[in-house]
Amino acid sequence: ALPGFVGSFSYSEKNFRGLNQKLSALVELGQVDKIFRVQHTDPWLLGDRHRTSRTLQLLNNRASGASIHGRAETEDVPPPPGSAAGGGLGSGLGAMFGGTGAGAGGSESDDVVIGRLIGGVEFRRPLSAAWSGSTGLSWQRVTCLGAHGTRLATDCYGAPLVFSGGEADHSLVVAGSATYSPPADPDTSVLLSLEAGIPPPAVPGAGDWLRL
Repeated sequence: ALPGFVGSFSYSEKNFRGLNQKLSALVELGQVDKIFRVQHTDPWLLGDRHRTSRTLQLLNNRASGASIHGRAETEDVPPPPGSAAGGGLGSGLGAMFGGTGAGAGGSESDDVVIGRLIGGVEFRRPLSAAWSGSTGLSWQRVTCLGAHGTRLATDCYGAPLVFSGGEADHSLVVAGSATYSPPADPDTSVLLSLEAGIPPPAVPGAGDWLRL
């Protein structure tokens, strides 16, 4: 859930440029969480005789990491090395992830923010009267951010927050699917899908973590 107050704005156009193209945009702004998404679909790409459609999507999302890095209030949080003992749960988490923490007048949700930038493209076309197929490619970058927007690769104990060893994790995924829907029974359909990550070194900056 998005904490605190949330404002949103959405826009949708079902006949963009008078070519039956679809365009949509969404913006949600919370006290911590932020979402920006834009999507465009061309149902007949460049007048292709096979009726190939293309969908482009861009998503930028920042969400609180409290649900991942939070601790139960009954659990003792050891103070970081070199810091004074005590301060409570909020100060422990705040020092650990570079935020203010509840014990220092902030909130736990300010300690670490997970940022995701996702871009993708999908192509879809009918294969026969009953079959249609699609293929797509998506790229994602994930970063951990401190209270002031600084990128975090490790916490104060040296534990990694980023699998790749750099400032961000990257992934590249290829997906394909085939759908069967008999014309005599349009309410029935069968979906076959497959997706796979492209292994290094095809993804710059990726390491062994992508081979999992």
